[in-house]
Amino acid sequence: MSELKALFFLVQIILNWLSLILMQCLLMLVAAIYDRKTTPKVSWLKSLALAQDLKVNSIMGGSHRTYISSLLGYLKLTRSRGGTYAANVVDWFWLRIFKEENHCINAMKPDDVYDFSARRAIAGTVVYWLSLSLFGYLVYLGVASL
Repeated sequence: MSELKALFFLVQIILNWLSLILMQCLLMLVAAIYDRKTTPKVSWLKSLALAQDLKVNSIMGGSHRTYISSLLGYLKLTRSRGGTYAANVVDWFWLRIFKEENHCINAMKPDDVYDFSARRAIAGTVVYWLSLSLFGYLVYLGVASL
């Protein structure tokens, strides 16, 4: 059952994050090109991705100052079965792509706020998608504009 809960949580994260990426794809493309041409000290694209991470955590009822990976690291350290499973999946992905071990635990910072609630995560995701759907419908009706 824990694996199913963790999988559901990861799917929520992925869907919420994909929606943000789709809404900001042009901006992210420009940021990637800009970063490649100018090699700034602080990557514009990385800043956008981190801001999206914080936004996804906020949508799901978490703190606006805590990254999803940090939350998963906390759940892993507190021996949450579902949280540990989700953290292991993220750690595996991070190890394969970025060659970083224990990413979720390493992402934790002393000033992070860990206040996870599965009910808030589900409610936040549902209301977020209802809001997107309502906005899309209002655009379709011509009441709102992009």
